[in-house]
Amino acid sequence: MAAKILSESKEKLSKLVNKTKVNPMEKMYIEVGSEDEKTRIMSEVIKRFPKALNIMDGIKISLNETEWVLIRASQTTPKINICIEAKTEENLENIRREYVGMIKSL
Repeated sequence: MAAKILSESKEKLSKLVNKTKVNPMEKMYIEVGSEDEKTRIMSEVIKRFPKALNIMDGIKISLNETEWVLIRASQTTPKINICIEAKTEENLENIRREYVGMIKSL
């Protein structure tokens, strides 16, 4: 697909890249204390979001067409990984506050 776009465009790759909008994204880790606690928290998260896309070790919650939250258990440490993509930095901060707060409250 990228090759087709390049071949049909009269612009240089660098100009096309500069036109591409990249949404703010953040990945963070929340320490949960133990492997048992990590398992318990992930179980609760999955129950709270039954319509979320279930991935092998977590879930992806689509908030709208461009924003989403991925919550998964770390495979190597007693941590929950959260990855967020938002339309704006302000939305990213609001989503982070909501989902990190939820994880910590469990």
